[in-house]
Parts: sequence; C-alpha cells; structure tokens
Amino acid sequence: MSRQRGFLILGLCLLGGWLAAPASAAVLFSDSFNRVEGSSDTNGKPADPSNFSAWGTNDNALGGSNTAAWIVGPDRGGGANGATDGSVASTIEGLARTTYDAVADAPNGFSVAFDFNRFHPLNPGTGNGFLSVALGFDPTANPFGSAANTGNSQFALLFQQAAGGNTGNTQIFEDGAFTAGTSAGGVGPIDYGDPTATHSVLMTFIPAVPGAYGDSDTINASVSIDGSTPYAFSVLGGANFGTVSFSSNGFVHRMYDNVVISSVPEPTTVLLSFLAALAFVCVRCRRR
Repeated sequence: MSRQRGFLILGLCLLGGWLAAPASAAVLFSDSFNRVEGSSDTNGKPADPSNFSAWGTNDNALGGSNTAAWIVGPDRGGGANGATDGSVASTIEGLARTTYDAVADAPNGFSVAFDFNRFHPLNPGTGNGFLSVALGFDPTANPFGSAANTGNSQFALLFQQAAGGNTGNTQIFEDGAFTAGTSAGGVGPIDYGDPTATHSVLMTFIPAVPGAYGDSDTINASVSIDGSTPYAFSVLGGANFGTVSFSSNGFVHRMYDNVVISSVPEPTTVLLSFLAALAFVCVRCRRR
C-alpha cells in the first residue's frame, strides 16, 4: 500500500469516527434554581395574602445566555409555588411558565432537560397526584390552573403514580387531548419507575421542516427518562411552542431542578465540516 493511500484511508477513518460522534448542542437557557423566591411557606396552599408565589428569573448557571422571568400562579392564593430552599423549585396546585421561547433560536429543533420529584425533599407530605411539563401553554385559556398544562398546551407530558398497572406511568397530551398509550386505565407509553425518586428527563423536538413550528407543522419528538431508550412520536406545533411550563395538582409540593434548553445542531453544518476536512486530507495526500 502506498504512503498516499495509507494517509487517505487513515484520514477517512478518523473523519468517519468524528462524523459519527454527536455534534454538540448549544445551551440556550438554563436554571439551577439556586435562589430563594416566593414566600417560602411550606404549609401547602396558605390563604394569607402576604404569601406569594414566584420562581424569579433563570440564572443560566448550566449554560446559555437568554434570560427570562418565570410566570407563576396557583389555583388558590398564597405561596404555593416557589424556589424556596435555595436549590430547587416547587409547585402545588399551580403552574410556572418561562417567558423564554426557544423557537427563534432553534430552527433545527431543541431539547428540554430537567429533573423532577413528585415529592419535594423539604416538604414531602403524603398522597398521590401528578406533575406535568408542557410546551406552548396558553395562559389566556386557563390561567395557571393545576391541570392547565394538559388542557391548554400544544404538547404535555404528565407523570403520575400507579395508574393502569404501571408503577410510575406517563401520559402524552396534544392540544389538550390524551394521544399516546392505552386510554383505559390511563396508561401512557413510558413507565418511569419509582414514583418517589428523583428522575432526569430529556425531551427533543425537531420540526420536519426547519423553522416550521406552526399549527399544521409536524414536530418529531422523543422522550428519554433516566437515560432510557428514547420513546419517539410526533406532535403538531403551535403558538409559543418553544415555551416550557410545569404544573401539578394538590396533595404535596412537587420538585423541579436543573432545567436546560438546548438547540439541535444544523445537519448541513456537520456535513460541510466533514467535506472541508476530507478536502484537507486529499490535498495532503496529493502533496506526498
């Protein structure tokens, strides 16, 4: 084998391995909730008007440069929702929505990662109930009610306990309707496991046509929990599709942490980089 051919094969192998590696995503927005907001009242849903709900503004401690306030509200007045212990956020019978919309910054798609626990570590309480994460929540339809995510969003993923035979079952909603899984018994497509543990979620949304997130546009999506094989599906877009919201019903405080919104890299950028590197290798071979 000639030296030139050897260099070419070696270069192609190296480039092939590099191309196979996933391109790094750019973090757009993040929140570690390392702050104290709201009334810090832990007694459920206090009626005292001096109590108040707040998540404040994201800190980008996990990357990103977009800063936006969270809008927070409970079904009943009081300090029901807040970043209350300096490290996590919580809701009880209410909802929190970021005012940041990732769509403009992510024409090729975006991912949403976060941690959750159905029982807040400082105020675990007892009981069942649910929490949910949603995209495109419309605050004008049902302003911050506990079930608003599942009823008034383009997409929502709900986590509950011991329904339909699953230990920790999920439901997927599109435009307020339950769309995935077996409706009898409310069984969703993913069993997330221990309903009392903290779990990590990664959701990815890629428009079929770059930049197209409208009402009639298909968004290819996937959900992975604790690193599991992603569950793939598709939903339609809509207004404010890139906004993220969290909600829960009553019983106990729910916990959220480490929210990270990242853009999906442009495929052509990776291809062009590969072609440029390939050209460089070929030039090196010809010179030798």
